[in-house]
Amino acid sequence: MIVDFSVQNYRSIKGLETLAMNAASIVSRNKQLEATNLIPFSSKLSLLKTKALYGANASGKSTMLRALGVFVNVVVNSVKDEKILNKFIDSFRLSGETYLSPTYFQLSFICNNVHYRYGFEATKDEIRSEWLFGTPGKKEVRFFTREGSEIQVNENQFQEGAKVIDLYKQSDNDIGRKNSLFLTAVRSFNQGLAKEIIDYISHYIIISGLSDYQMLLRAELSMGNEIVRKKMAELLKLADTGIEDIIREEYIPENSRESNEKRYITMTRRKGFDKHGKPAEPVDLFMITMESEGTKKNVRDQPCSFGILRRRARFDPG
Repeated sequence: MIVDFSVQNYRSIKGLETLAMNAASIVSRNKQLEATNLIPFSSKLSLLKTKALYGANASGKSTMLRALGVFVNVVVNSVKDEKILNKFIDSFRLSGETYLSPTYFQLSFICNNVHYRYGFEATKDEIRSEWLFGTPGKKEVRFFTREGSEIQVNENQFQEGAKVIDLYKQSDNDIGRKNSLFLTAVRSFNQGLAKEIIDYISHYIIISGLSDYQMLLRAELSMGNEIVRKKMAELLKLADTGIEDIIREEYIPENSRESNEKRYITMTRRKGFDKHGKPAEPVDLFMITMESEGTKKNVRDQPCSFGILRRRARFDPG
């Protein structure tokens, strides 16, 4: 059961944000709701089975769920995929203060009646820190902590971890890499606590109903019409998404240079800020990979009202 999930410096999330599943101490007027949507753990803690997120467009709702998906992916696959951090770690880019700083993830959860909190900080190149704490008794204890390649293990609680530390001092193996998690490495060697925790985390599946990339690609086609492009930029600006303009640039793919085949990419232009929060150079973000799901949905939906999207969609974007 998830107690809470926290993330910082990931995509559109700059500061620390937490999705908490613990129920408030108030009593609902709907007794059936309390019976069907609450999981009692102790006299002080009950957890929600479901929770709804409300907020403005581009405020980070989908990004929070995406971050949880990245967390699960890295925890499960960091040993066998040495490029996983480069693929999925994406810091907040609109500030010079955070761009080169690590992304923070922490999951607090209950597994086999023990309350754990496990997390790590990572850049695209390496795991900067990692930790596992839990309450097998009344007080929280440390199982292990990591700062770079320095790992401290509580052998009384995490004996299997102590046996794997030596691998991180060797440079000729694929287990103790700087871009793989210690917990994942320990899991690959034994059937103990690491397996129990990672098997539990791996059961989480993130499903997004907003990933309609076919409509998004069709909307990109409509950007070839300058009237539509300007109108779309105006609408997104009025919707307070933080977007100042939409940029459509021409490029020639590497494998098509001889034929001079032209293609286009769509980017959004946003205001940039330095580490003091003062305006800096504007930042261009790729629409498909870097914008929020809500923003992309607006781009998908709006061009239809102009009667241009469907007509242009029957032509090859290349």
